[in-house]
Amino acid sequence: MTFPARVRVLTKDGSERVAMCAVPRGGAGNTVEGPEPVSRAKLAAYGPWLWGDDGTESLAKAIDTDDDNLWRLL
Repeated sequence: MTFPARVRVLTKDGSERVAMCAVPRGGAGNTVEGPEPVSRAKLAAYGPWLWGDDGTESLAKAIDTDDDNLWRLL
C-alpha cells in the first residue's frame, strides 16, 4: 500500500465523498495511534495463532524488557 492513500466514493445520488490518509494507522508520525499500541494489538491478535498463548506472552515480555534473546523466541 502506498501513502498517502486516497479513496473516492460516488453515491447513487451523484454526491462524492473523498478521504485521504497521509500516515497509516501505527505509522511513525500518526497523531491518533502510534506504532506501539498498534503493534501490541497485532501481537495480541495474531501471536497466539503463530506461537500459542504462552509463546505470545513470552514475546511480549521480551519486547517490553528489550531482551537480547528475543529473536530466539521467533
